[in-house]
Amino acid sequence: MSNSDAYPRTETYYDKLERLAKITQFEKDQNGVLSLTKRDPKVKEGQEDPVLAEYQKEYKFPKDYQAAKSKAMQSAEREPRNDTEKKLFDWRARMNGVSKNMAPYVDTRLITTDEGITMKEYTPKLVDQSNPLPAVVYIHGGGFIGGSIYLTEDFSYLLSQVARVKVYAIDFRYAPEYDYETAISDNYTSLKYLYDHSSELGIDPKNITLYGESTGANITAAVIYTDRDTRYAKQQILFYPLVTIDSEQIRKMVPTGSGSGAVGASGDFTTLIDTIGTAYTHNKISKLDPLVSPINYSDDITKNLPRTLLVADEFDPLHEEDYDFAKKLSQAGVDLHYIYYPGMTHAFLNNVGLYAQAEDAAYEIAKWLSKAK
Repeated sequence: MSNSDAYPRTETYYDKLERLAKITQFEKDQNGVLSLTKRDPKVKEGQEDPVLAEYQKEYKFPKDYQAAKSKAMQSAEREPRNDTEKKLFDWRARMNGVSKNMAPYVDTRLITTDEGITMKEYTPKLVDQSNPLPAVVYIHGGGFIGGSIYLTEDFSYLLSQVARVKVYAIDFRYAPEYDYETAISDNYTSLKYLYDHSSELGIDPKNITLYGESTGANITAAVIYTDRDTRYAKQQILFYPLVTIDSEQIRKMVPTGSGSGAVGASGDFTTLIDTIGTAYTHNKISKLDPLVSPINYSDDITKNLPRTLLVADEFDPLHEEDYDFAKKLSQAGVDLHYIYYPGMTHAFLNNVGLYAQAEDAAYEIAKWLSKAK
């Protein structure tokens, strides 16, 4: 669903974007985390941005709405095997977001890897392509059990245009039909494919960034963990990452009143994470294993992580664990930048063109990418 007609960018939107653009100074906080808090000065501290309530009021998806399906999952399509899977499949079918493609100067095409994994390539038109371009490899979210490269593709368009990079969105297989090993493998082998075929694709093999959001950020961390010896990826971007799927750790880190967003105040969040964690792992691995819960990285692994940009938001049950992860990396000596969006909720990148913070985030990524050594 596009908001190009229903919600054009208004003067109010541009004013907010301008206010956010003026907030640029990173500073080390009391825990040594290099942080940037992007609070719209017109939104009262501790309150949701009013645009969240407007969105919930103005945009009602029809009862027969069906989310765009992942092509990677079509061959595994089947009926749910139990009540839990039925709930997960119903959730998958209702995943949504209102956004607008604001980047008209981007070309796209589909690429298939040697393993048969499809990626959508986004290439900025107004860039000299006689020299290789940096690449950003995108791993989508969706609770390990849903989502697709299409749900947030408007952000992929925008990021490609403003950062002048090629974006590769991976259409990977996920739970419950497939387990964590398949999801991680699909993404790691796709990363390797881009590295190995960088010359023909016109990308710089020394400047590949891995980027994921929510559970996609969890998988991003797993791919970086897998890539720790091969080093195909130079750096990573984690948007509101899920950094543990262990119930006890979640219970300790989830704040009360976590918000009204995609994984906000509806239901018991700990139970939700336990359920999707089981669907993802198939009980083949401990939920404390750092491959699925990166908050549990050993000191040796943590200190050798690549340059990292971690972005969190206020009204999100993950924001406490996100800060804990940022602190863990910073105190281990990782080159980490932490951006915090007060007033926003989980998955706000799904609403490019509606939430000025989503567009601002694209510009922040562009600046961070440009400073890579």
